[in-house]
Amino acid sequence: TDMLKAEPGITVLDRAQDGDDGLRKVEALRPDVVTVDLEMPRLDGFTFLRLNQARGGPKVIVISSYAHPHDVLKALELGAFDFVAKPPGGTPVALEAMRRELIEKVKAVDNA
Repeated sequence: TDMLKAEPGITVLDRAQDGDDGLRKVEALRPDVVTVDLEMPRLDGFTFLRLNQARGGPKVIVISSYAHPHDVLKALELGAFDFVAKPPGGTPVALEAMRRELIEKVKAVDNA
């Protein structure tokens, strides 16, 4: 959330506590794009993607440490717009690279 809030031209509407809360907020706020993790309490990211897709919800960018090719492919098959891998170790350089990738992909939603 902080990575997105700091970027000019991107407005963060809210943050959800879990996948269930996220679906409710998607319905109420109608954002252009949503970011989710695959591992969330109460409702995992794969289930979120299925339900969001079935409801005709917004584009979803998955941000997850589960970046195995199988997980990425499954997320994309379930309707994810794109996928950003969380860097292992979380060094400042790796986090900055992730931030740039995330910003680029969020802005790409407007061009899709």
